[in-house]
Amino acid sequence: DLERELFNLPDDMIRSVVGHLPDIDHEEYMFVSGFTCFISAWINFEKIARHKVFSAKQPNRPLFIGKVVNALVKNKIISRQDATFIKKITEVRNSLVHGVSMLVPKKNEIDMLIFITEKIKPAGVCRLD
Repeated sequence: DLERELFNLPDDMIRSVVGHLPDIDHEEYMFVSGFTCFISAWINFEKIARHKVFSAKQPNRPLFIGKVVNALVKNKIISRQDATFIKKITEVRNSLVHGVSMLVPKKNEIDMLIFITEKIKPAGVCRLD
């Protein structure tokens, strides 16, 4: 299954190489795999969430993700529990991309982010102000 493939690969893992891949150990491979999955899920979440919230006061400026999340809760697109999770995972994301921490979210946390993103997709656009 995907979780085993991404996070618990056996020591004798097989690498398919196309082009050049630097020689990395198992721990580095696991970090890169988890990081890639998480950042991809985050980019997708942020892109979809931002497209669902419109600000008449600042129509041409990207909104802070916290304001977007609050608008999604206010319009009942996501729950307060979802918002709490997103705020927590935002802190993890910021620490990771700014080099404060090397802690990659667990697979179930990445799955939750994807689940919340899927909840947002069918929603209409809501106004921030």
